[in-house]
Amino acid sequence: MSAKTFAVALAVAVSTSGCSLNLFDAQSEPTNTCTTDSDCGDGVCASVEGAQTCVAKSTDLGSLIIEVRPAANAKGDTVSSVFTDKLSLSGEFPNGAIQTLDLVVPPKVTFSGEVVAPAPEADCTGLDGSVPTKVELRSISPYAGLGRTYTTTAELDGSGNWRYAINVPPAHYDVYLRPTSPSDHPGCPVQALSPRFVPNVDVTTNVDFTAGSDVPTHLGGTLVVPKDRSVAGWHLEVVDDKYGLVLSDSMELADPVDGTNTIQIKGGPNGDDPAGLRYYFTGSPMIRIRDTSGALSVHWFVTSTDLDKDGIVDLNLADLIADPLPLQCAVVDEDGHGVPASVTIESMSLSGAVSQNASFSITAETDAAGVLDVNLVPGAPGIPSKYRVSVTPKSDQTLATVSDEWDVSTDSLGHGKAFVLPKRPVVKGSVATWSGQALPALPIVVSAPDKGALPYFNQVATALTNSVSPRDATATTDNFGGFYLGVDPGTLDLSVQPAADSLFPWFVVPSLLVGSAANQPVLDVGVLEIAPPVIVTGDVSSASDFVPFAVVRVLLPLASDPNTPAMAAPVLEVGETVTDEFGHFVMPLPPTIQFPTPKNSGR
Repeated sequence: MSAKTFAVALAVAVSTSGCSLNLFDAQSEPTNTCTTDSDCGDGVCASVEGAQTCVAKSTDLGSLIIEVRPAANAKGDTVSSVFTDKLSLSGEFPNGAIQTLDLVVPPKVTFSGEVVAPAPEADCTGLDGSVPTKVELRSISPYAGLGRTYTTTAELDGSGNWRYAINVPPAHYDVYLRPTSPSDHPGCPVQALSPRFVPNVDVTTNVDFTAGSDVPTHLGGTLVVPKDRSVAGWHLEVVDDKYGLVLSDSMELADPVDGTNTIQIKGGPNGDDPAGLRYYFTGSPMIRIRDTSGALSVHWFVTSTDLDKDGIVDLNLADLIADPLPLQCAVVDEDGHGVPASVTIESMSLSGAVSQNASFSITAETDAAGVLDVNLVPGAPGIPSKYRVSVTPKSDQTLATVSDEWDVSTDSLGHGKAFVLPKRPVVKGSVATWSGQALPALPIVVSAPDKGALPYFNQVATALTNSVSPRDATATTDNFGGFYLGVDPGTLDLSVQPAADSLFPWFVVPSLLVGSAANQPVLDVGVLEIAPPVIVTGDVSSASDFVPFAVVRVLLPLASDPNTPAMAAPVLEVGETVTDEFGHFVMPLPPTIQFPTPKNSGR
């Protein structure tokens, strides 16, 4: 028996003297213990690692996902291993639903290689032409929230060459290679190569991945800018459509000096190559322009029909920013008081001359009085451009987030818009055992379902119907098991999260629909009755040793949204624990996922 298991068993032994559930001992947290089956409601009193514990007799969870995340090393690095075929919980268990697992973390594999420059710079490159490079590997997972990013930087090896090597879990990865710039590596006079994005690389075994000196694609052409507005210091670049990673040279714009309003798109290491921006990408490029602050970004979604045979494109930034309307918006509460807030404004549809397969977005913060001055591109007369505005209060936790639309046309001059942040609705309820005894001091967590990130193209191509996500909210049950917490309206996951060593399972309410406070100020979910758990015990080890102090999460896969096929399948976390010093864990899980019917209790 491990030290942690012994400690739990000792606490159980002390607490079972004359009481089946240790709920009110001021010296310890509530624990799930029993003496006979009659203590366990629909469950059974079974032995769990030497302690008598109420355990479920049936479960319908089905196939589950297990994620094991070992403790970080001295550098703060950690890896994540996902098991999709180790745990399935369904059926009847008259003697108690207890399952034992042996989780062996697969050995890491090595992703190594180098990036070679076509024209080596003596002060920058290695003896074989290799250049200093930053490397990012993004694991590809069919499930939301389970992808991980691992990074490293090339270093000089014993032969005087810039080589990178990183140990990662075996998987398929999207690989991003970015040769370092002079600011990263003072020995490099220029950035000799543009970055590379290589999707879906098989790294299930050791891989040596060397990017050679193949010829990049060039994107050239012209950019029309407004005559009366400076774009000096802005940047134009090609980005990928999945993550928005920079794939090309980054061209720093300068104001035209020849009396025209046209800038030639140039690239190359010195920014003077008339052939245009160099990039390595097999698909149609996305072009992005960002202002000096990074708050304003403009995108063009370029297809093969927009480019001639020489990769030439003509862009017109003037139509998008030359004649913006100076507008003012205010963020206020229901009493009209200004509220400091973060604001994101995204174009939903641009009419007239600006509707050239482009979009743009602005992120900003109001002043202390809740006021924001902004320049927005209007639509044609009578045909407004539409914007999605997402507002999040910066500090006032009693106010809800808001997502609204803003129509802007040429007759909007002088007209601002106020965005009213209402009070947050409240979710209330209580938590008790199957016998009706209250469970105090338990964490309550409310969060937006983790649906994964939309591809970058989808994020910027259209503003979502509700692009502001509900914020997380937490509370703790009181001495009577009750909780009461303000949340943002929307679809939320609510979970009661007893510590695993209490041997009480989580109680999870997925996709709880919370309306506005005006329609339903208080959403009463009633009594959340913790059921006798399914017990999963096990050991986490590697090929050479046990894995101590690793986080072990259990997740239930959910059906994908048919309206967003590009997104990963959502998952719902139903339990979490940490292995002890010997790699051992005990995990209580809910036997089923319930959907209680809420009711409106008024204010």
